Amino acid sequence: MRKNVTQSMVRSGNKIRETSAENNFKDDVINEEENEEWTEKKVARRKKVEYGLSLMWKEHNILESDLSQEERKNWESTVKSWLSGDCVIVPYKGKSRYPIVEYKEPKSVLTMEELQDEVESLKKEVGKLKESSKVAKIKKKETSMKKGLTEIGIVLDKSGSMGIIREDTIGGFNVFIEEQKKEKGSANITLINFNDKLEHVYKCEDIQNVSELTLKNYAPTGWTAMYDGIGVMLDTLNADIEKRDDKNKPEKVIVVIITDGMENYSKEYNSKQIKEKIENFKSKDWDFIYLGANQDAFAESRNMGISKSSTSEWDSTKLGVGSMYASVTSTMSKYRDTGVVNFEKDEEVN
Repeated sequence: MRKNVTQSMVRSGNKIRETSAENNFKDDVINEEENEEWTEKKVARRKKVEYGLSLMWKEHNILESDLSQEERKNWESTVKSWLSGDCVIVPYKGKSRYPIVEYKEPKSVLTMEELQDEVESLKKEVGKLKESSKVAKIKKKETSMKKGLTEIGIVLDKSGSMGIIREDTIGGFNVFIEEQKKEKGSANITLINFNDKLEHVYKCEDIQNVSELTLKNYAPTGWTAMYDGIGVMLDTLNADIEKRDDKNKPEKVIVVIITDGMENYSKEYNSKQIKEKIENFKSKDWDFIYLGANQDAFAESRNMGISKSSTSEWDSTKLGVGSMYASVTSTMSKYRDTGVVNFEKDEEVN
């Protein structure tokens, strides 16, 4: 048994030695091939230098035998520069023991101050291009809309939880409408009330002609299909605006979403689809306001692609509703004048 093991170990050792020898042989072959390739390149470079030397010596009317070892090294160094394109041979009719060449002028290197000037110059050029693009966009917009016309869409929660503030909501909304009627310029308004169903109260109507919200057309009940309300509002406004001629298209479009709770019943749209639609219309210069109670309104609006500066929280109380409508009335008036929505940072409507 011991003998068999020993023989096996010997065979194994021989195999290892054979394998090692094979690997060493392969390494030697590879190294030899690499050395041959390197040698070929070296020989080729040397031939180029020798050829360059013969040309230069001929141009300068000298014999190699007349040169000292130091002088020859100087010539070789010059020839290498010539071959790399850093200098050119200067025609010489006499006899010179030193190379007469003309070195090419190096590429200019900018100082830090010059580089900063270049950057500032480029920034100005980019700024001019952006400004001209912005002006062109404004001109295009001015020729395809009715100046002073604001399209207002309001998506209003009418779910069961709004029942305790029903009369306050009606009163606040009606004050909002009356105040907007007094503003300069014209406005159309679309109102969609939502619970587990959607109700179009106004559809792209002149704000001067709309009637008040009443206990009859605002009776909270049911669930909260907020995403469906927003989606249908965007589709409604877009379809109506697109079919108008240019002189009746709005200068500004803004959608206001008012809710006292979280989405829990939508069938047609989800948060991802609503975010995509909102971002699409924001690219067309539409604006959005999100007013939320009993929730983290800033997180919810962010999920839908609405900015923090266009979001506000409010309390679902009599006082909270009054403050919320006073705030959105003031914000809307400023928006119609300036085109900017900007609630105070981290503001809470109480």
